[in-house]
Amino acid sequence: MGLHAHYYPLPPERLSRFLENAHAEGWLRELFAFRTESREKGEEYYVGTSWHGLDFLINPPGFTVPELAYAVRGHEFPAPDGSVRVEPHLPSYGDEPWQLFTYVTAEEVAVVAQFLSLLTRADFEERYGLRAMKNVYRSPQRREEFREEYVELALAFQGFYRDLAQKKTALLISVG
Repeated sequence: MGLHAHYYPLPPERLSRFLENAHAEGWLRELFAFRTESREKGEEYYVGTSWHGLDFLINPPGFTVPELAYAVRGHEFPAPDGSVRVEPHLPSYGDEPWQLFTYVTAEEVAVVAQFLSLLTRADFEERYGLRAMKNVYRSPQRREEFREEYVELALAFQGFYRDLAQKKTALLISVG
């Protein structure tokens, strides 16, 4: 078992409303309703527990590009006290319900798509090095024979972001 990642495209205006109303009465219920509605419409991009490996391939230790730091895990919504964490949140089973959701703005989606487009299959294959992954929290849990699966996932994620950018769409992410 593990934490599963789901990605939901949404209009920038809807994301703005979610941000403006963070922690208002009914806010969390609206986030869950949007997630359910998106799933029912088939507007969910699901990577399951592979988000760890995907994050590793996009942001390998010692080679994180700031523009890609939020590509997989998104920005955390402000805490109930209004504070904001700067680093991408590492989801865990101990999270508060509101921490299940993160986001990427439409403008950031465009930037992420641009930077992801610079990475090639060969880049992802090179980043998959098992020695480089050793003792890294977000390294793929599987062995060498799954290299192609993770590389294909990274390439598909590249295409997902490209499509979102073309549509000028924001992104709501749920890891839980």
